[in-house]
Amino acid sequence: MEVSIDKLQIGVGVLLSLVAAYSSYQLNVTERSLKEAEFKLKASEESRGNRESVEKKQLMVYDAVVKSLESGDPKRQRVSKALVTSMLEDPLRTELLTVLAESTSPEIKKEAQSTLALESAFKVEEATVHTQPPQAPSKWEDWDFDIFWCERSGENARVQAEKIKKQLQDEGAKGRLRVRLLPDSLNARPGYQHNGYVIRYNSGEEEQSNRLKMLADKAIGSNAEFVPSLSHQSTKWYLSAFICPANP
Repeated sequence: MEVSIDKLQIGVGVLLSLVAAYSSYQLNVTERSLKEAEFKLKASEESRGNRESVEKKQLMVYDAVVKSLESGDPKRQRVSKALVTSMLEDPLRTELLTVLAESTSPEIKKEAQSTLALESAFKVEEATVHTQPPQAPSKWEDWDFDIFWCERSGENARVQAEKIKKQLQDEGAKGRLRVRLLPDSLNARPGYQHNGYVIRYNSGEEEQSNRLKMLADKAIGSNAEFVPSLSHQSTKWYLSAFICPANP
């Protein structure tokens, strides 16, 4: 009988241990599920909050454009145009610029039309940036390079960009080489906002960006020095440099 009782006690102990372990497991599963549900709810609330914030911003800018046109005041229209270019993305951005291009003020009309033309040309050029060769270039010289000069920096910046392009060619670059204008209206947007001399590169392209930096510094041959800046926009086998000083 004593042996049977001992076995029974052992069995009960094992059973209680299994129950405790299962209960702990279930508690962990439940706790994890609750945390996941809480995370998803928070993410959903943040997403909804961001969406509402964007909608409010769009409505505010739209209202500013409409009221500026109704007022007929060129100063208010210029302010509303600045709001459009600095705060909005397409398609509303282009739609409101098109509306401003119909302004009764000849000056504002001309400015809006010029902005639309410059941005349209930029978009056409930008479409080819993501066009990649079927396989990775074996040499740095086969990469694509865009050298941007900022509209506000003027003709001297364009000349510097041309010097860098020539230096690339002299050092054997055979990929797509372009000197491109960066309109002020686009440089005002988040993701651009470049000042000074900048080279944009992706993670893993440090060696190539340093080589472009040395080449660009040598091409300009002044006190200007390019600063590497990590880009979060994936563009394989492509580097870009920006010439946007206040006084090039």
